[in-house]
Amino acid sequence: MHSSQVGRQGSPRRILSAVALLVLGILLWQQFNRSFKPHDYFGLPPRHSPRPQPDLTVTSDVPDGPSALSQRNTPRSRPDLRVTSGVNIFTSQTTTAKYCLDYEVPGKKGLKLCTYNPKSDFTGVKVAAYHSFNFQTMAYMFNEMAKRKIADLTNEPLSFVDIGCNVGTYTVAAAVLGYKVLAVDAMQTTLDLLASSLRLNNLTSDVTMVQNVISDRRGEFRMSIVDERNMGTARVLSKTPANVRQTQPIKAIYMDDLIPYLPSRNVFIKMDIEGSEGRAFRHADNFFKQANVVGMLVEYFIVKRNATDRDTLINFMTDRGYKPYHEKNKELLSPKKNMSWPQNVLWLI
Repeated sequence: MHSSQVGRQGSPRRILSAVALLVLGILLWQQFNRSFKPHDYFGLPPRHSPRPQPDLTVTSDVPDGPSALSQRNTPRSRPDLRVTSGVNIFTSQTTTAKYCLDYEVPGKKGLKLCTYNPKSDFTGVKVAAYHSFNFQTMAYMFNEMAKRKIADLTNEPLSFVDIGCNVGTYTVAAAVLGYKVLAVDAMQTTLDLLASSLRLNNLTSDVTMVQNVISDRRGEFRMSIVDERNMGTARVLSKTPANVRQTQPIKAIYMDDLIPYLPSRNVFIKMDIEGSEGRAFRHADNFFKQANVVGMLVEYFIVKRNATDRDTLINFMTDRGYKPYHEKNKELLSPKKNMSWPQNVLWLI
C-alpha cells in the first residue's frame, strides 16, 4: 500500500484520539474544579435556567412561644410568605381559582369573588344564591365608616383592618369602595382565593394580606376545621376531636404586632375569628393606643358562649368608650342583656 494512503487512513484515528484526550482532560479538570460549567466553556445556554429567588426578608422571630416556624413554614420552603418579626406577609403564588362568582357590595356591582365549592361551602352557597354576603350589615357598617371619614378634620385617610377575612367578602368590599385594607387570616388556601379575587377586580395594590393566628400568646398552633362545609370555621381548639381535620402549624401573634402594618392611623376593624375574639383583646392595648380605632364590627355569637372571653371583649370596648349597636340598625344594645345580642355587634364611639 502506498505511504500516502496509510497517512490518509490514519488521520481520522489520530483526530479521534486527540478529541478523546481533550474530553478526558476537561472531565478531569472539572473533577478538581467544581465551579466549572461545560455550558460556559462551549458558549451554550444552560438547559435549565435557575429559578429566581423570591424576595424574602427574615428579621427576627417572635420573642416567645413554644417553637420557631416549622420547616414547612420557613421562607425557604414557603415562597408565598415574607416573615418579619413573626408577622407573615402573604403573597399568593396561585394564578387561578376554580370558583369565582358574581358579587356585589353596597354601592358597587359587577365584582367577582372567588370561593370554595359554591355547592357545599357556606360562603360560596350564599354568594352563589344572592351575589352578596351580609349585605345589610355591610351597608350599615360602611355608612358609619363614611360618616366618620367625612367628620375627620385631620385629612388622615381611614383604612380597614379585616381580622379573620376568610375569602374576602368584607375585604373586597372595602377595597373597591376606596379603603386600603390589612387582611388577616390563618388559612393559606383561603388567602389564595382572596388573592385571586383581588387580581380579578384589580385591587391587589390596595390590600396587604397577612397569614397569622391572632391570639393571647405567640407561638405555633394548628387550626381545626370544625365544619368542612364552611372553611371559615377554622379555629384554634384546646382539644380537637379525632374526626376533625387540622392544618399545618401556623404562627400566632398578638393584635399589637399588626401596628407597623396598618395602612393609616385611622382604622375601622372587622373581627371574625371564630370565638377567639376575647383572647385577641388580651394583647390589643397598644393597638388601640397607637391607632385611632373609629369603630369595630365583631362576630359575637360564638364568643358569648365563654363567659371569660365574653367579659374580656365587652369590658375592653366599654372601658375605652365604645358602645354596642345592633349590626343592622342603630339600636343601642344593653350590656346587661348581652346573651341576647345579635350574631355581629357594631362598636362605635
